[in-house]
Amino acid sequence: MAFEHKISTQVQAGGITVSQTVTKTAGNRNSFDEPIADAQTDKLVNVAIDVSALQSFYMVSDQAVTIETNDGTTPQETIVLKANEPLSWIKGSNQLGGADYPAVPFGGDVTAFFVTNASGSAAQLKIEILQDPTP
Repeated sequence: MAFEHKISTQVQAGGITVSQTVTKTAGNRNSFDEPIADAQTDKLVNVAIDVSALQSFYMVSDQAVTIETNDGTTPQETIVLKANEPLSWIKGSNQLGGADYPAVPFGGDVTAFFVTNASGSAAQLKIEILQDPTP
């Protein structure tokens, strides 16, 4: 069974709207909708991202949170996710900037997210991962 991600971007300026939707299809989809308590430190969220198979990634939180990949003490990456400002990446697209289309937003495979919420309110973290199961 194939799964689909459609990620849209839009800019409105001076009465003009420019928008584009990119669609990716792959055989594996993981979806997370996790509550993160206020003052939570390094809450483990078990994710599995094979960067060689990644087709699309989307993450958003309704409160500011910090996410460390693979290890809460010596992370592979530290992502400071602002409230209601998604992080998205699409293979072969220019979502993260750069003239040559960016590499995967992770330095290697990801086995876990460690999420810290110091926002003052409970957070809801949503993650969508689309991967090719046979890269």
